[in-house]
Amino acid sequence: MKAVLFKYQADVRDPELKDNKDVVCGLRDPDFWINPFPVWGVCGPYVRSGLEVGDVLFFPPQLSSIRRANLGHTEYVCTGILVVSEILANDSSVMSDERLNKTYRKYYRADLTRHNKPDKGKKTSPIRRRKFVIGTPELNEPWNGSSFNTSSKWPSKWFGRKGPRVRDIVEPLGITSTDLKKMRIPYLWGTDNVRRLYVQIMSRGS
Repeated sequence: MKAVLFKYQADVRDPELKDNKDVVCGLRDPDFWINPFPVWGVCGPYVRSGLEVGDVLFFPPQLSSIRRANLGHTEYVCTGILVVSEILANDSSVMSDERLNKTYRKYYRADLTRHNKPDKGKKTSPIRRRKFVIGTPELNEPWNGSSFNTSSKWPSKWFGRKGPRVRDIVEPLGITSTDLKKMRIPYLWGTDNVRRLYVQIMSRGS
């Protein structure tokens, strides 16, 4: 079991600091809003390729986004948590899954097509189409620590601008300020560590 902190480019004009949507098709990735559950399926292909059910994703905006978002500080914040509850094998599985909103599937296909040209001839192309991540349903009420028996039951949550600063939370777990500045932040391994990080973020963000 592992926790992954994945930096994304935020839409700084959006009140919830959602992902900066694709200029062509409008897809946001991750997306917590169109489907009955949060999903992540185009960005971060190499990170997604290593995910398993029960892993937990934490989304901090890139530092450049934070600087332009007028948060009153320039520290990393966690704007969202996605707890992996299911993984679809590939894009064919996504397009045939009627649980997913039709508009979302249209956006998803268009975004994959847009990536065809830059991905062409690279090993990224087939990897990007695999391992579509579905999260547990989002928590829409104050979190009280319930539903905590297994990570596959932990609720996902989007905090947006109200997300807690992460440095003071992750440093006791071994992720340093220098680590946070890296393009790919080191993973946090082990059920106890992931649980501690999840509880701290949820408690401070809810």
